Amino acid sequence: MNFKTLILTSILIIAGAGTGAFAQTKNQTSPVSIKPEEENKPEITLVSVYDNYQVDPDLKTAWGFGCIIKTPTKQILFDTGGDSEILLSNMRLMNIDPKSISQVIISHIHRDHAGGLEGFLEKNSNVTVFIPSSFPNSIRNMITTKGAEFVNISSPREISEFVYSTGELYGPPKEQSLVVNSKKGLIVITGCAHPGVGNIIEIK
Repeated sequence: MNFKTLILTSILIIAGAGTGAFAQTKNQTSPVSIKPEEENKPEITLVSVYDNYQVDPDLKTAWGFGCIIKTPTKQILFDTGGDSEILLSNMRLMNIDPKSISQVIISHIHRDHAGGLEGFLEKNSNVTVFIPSSFPNSIRNMITTKGAEFVNISSPREISEFVYSTGELYGPPKEQSLVVNSKKGLIVITGCAHPGVGNIIEIK
């Protein structure tokens, strides 16, 4: 995925959305209880910590994606890139302590999005990892062996206050995205958008 595609598919802001967001799977549409019009929505900060496009010459680049979502109450890591050394080096240079992360969401099975997970857990295992339910048991075993917990994602659900998973959408490969209810509107964050942006986003 090149940088231009990343801009279009990895972070989408939907302003003035309706009263509910729906994630569509091949067989059904499942509602998520998101209310874009509700007051007191927070300022959200998104920090790219792993990318194949270099903005800062001090940071390392590699094929893949990793993004930190900063809410008023916690920091969430969405995808871990393909190499934990690069991920952790960039976080260190950006003064982001791995132990400040409380939740990790992995969008899909491809190595350039999930390959850095094991090394990250060696630095911080006090996290809950949200993975698509189609992931192999070897990933679950690795997570628990490192001392972390995992949650299988199959249908839309709340991850944290103002942060929701679309649920596992059909691929291949099967993939989950995030919806963040921010002050600027709904922000949809995807890994690669393998299911297609039109299938990930359906606002009613």
